[in-house]
Amino acid sequence: MIEHIIYTSGNSDKAISISGSDVQKAEEALTAFRMAADIEEKYSIVLSNYYDFELCLLEHSVKQTASHPYNENFFLKANTRIINLLTSTRLYLDHLSHHISEFHNTLFSGFDFNSIRTAQYDALFGYRFMEALRNYVQHRELPVHGMPSRFINDERGIRYTTDVTIKKARLMKDKKFKVQVLDGVHDSEISLALCAREQMEGLKNIQIAVRKQISPDIGLLFEHLDGLASKLTPKADRFCVESTPKPSGVGSVIRATFHKYEVWKKLSSQNSCMGDLRRISVNSEVPVRDKWSF
Repeated sequence: MIEHIIYTSGNSDKAISISGSDVQKAEEALTAFRMAADIEEKYSIVLSNYYDFELCLLEHSVKQTASHPYNENFFLKANTRIINLLTSTRLYLDHLSHHISEFHNTLFSGFDFNSIRTAQYDALFGYRFMEALRNYVQHRELPVHGMPSRFINDERGIRYTTDVTIKKARLMKDKKFKVQVLDGVHDSEISLALCAREQMEGLKNIQIAVRKQISPDIGLLFEHLDGLASKLTPKADRFCVESTPKPSGVGSVIRATFHKYEVWKKLSSQNSCMGDLRRISVNSEVPVRDKWSF
């Protein structure tokens, strides 16, 4: 059996050996953690683009309180945000499909990605509409056709809201647009904000299914790696190892693997905080006060 001689940092006269199978396991863990972190990073990009789109709407609403924002600038910004969201969503789903195919015999064994995507497509109008819209935007025109803004003055105070819409009639006239997704839609204009929120709900459900699938195996790989690292050097100094002969690169593999695991762990936790966007409305409303007390 191939053995790798490891000298602990700061104590070069103390050497231990690990088996070739342990090294192979560490390399497998690195590959798996890279893939897991890569999926979360791409999902983070989708989330970031969605937040930018919502902030664009909120910014316009805030500006209405003091002035009349120049609409052409807003249309340009809103189109940019929607296109970024559509593009990053396609990137995330395409790359996720590639990862699942690549690891279909290991981490994604038995994972029915097509069924999970189909479930979101069938259940959420916004998910299937945004999927059809991406193709329309790529080959036809920009997505934002209208910008309905509301001014509400009631007992709760003065409120401003902004949405962006696309005209149903223009989509129906396009022979290449998948008009079946508009079945049951009676409004003349379709809210892109509501559709984006439903799309994000579907993507969230997909990402939850991915995490549920890979987390147990990721945990087992980490436990094995953690045990291997503890054999090499004390925990506080576990990354400071060298390998002999040099080509084995065990130390660098272990350092890179732990780093990728921490990236995955941090992002998967950070990206799990989103609630059901179909039931959430965010604005800057505060209670109206006639007099402040200090």
